[in-house]
Amino acid sequence: MPRSAFIPTTATCTVALTLMLAAPVRGQEETPTANPADVGSVDAIITALYDVISGPVGQDRDRDRFMSLFAEGARPIPTGRNLQGQVGLRMMSPEE
Repeated sequence: MPRSAFIPTTATCTVALTLMLAAPVRGQEETPTANPADVGSVDAIITALYDVISGPVGQDRDRDRFMSLFAEGARPIPTGRNLQGQVGLRMMSPEE
């Protein structure tokens, strides 16, 4: 699914976060240690994820913090409807 055609929703992010904990990735680097406050609950993980991926254009993102939100071998799997209304998913790795 082309990136421009993907429209995420809250439900999409929740499903993707759940799937992140279950889908293995080969060759993933060692996961940085997470801040306990970032991973203390599902809400904390979602808040930390949005915090690390959001920000002004040109602002550096905290890659180590982002990577620390993933269980070893996990990957983000965004789901949602494309512009044609079809439901789908996109397999990714945290490095993407």
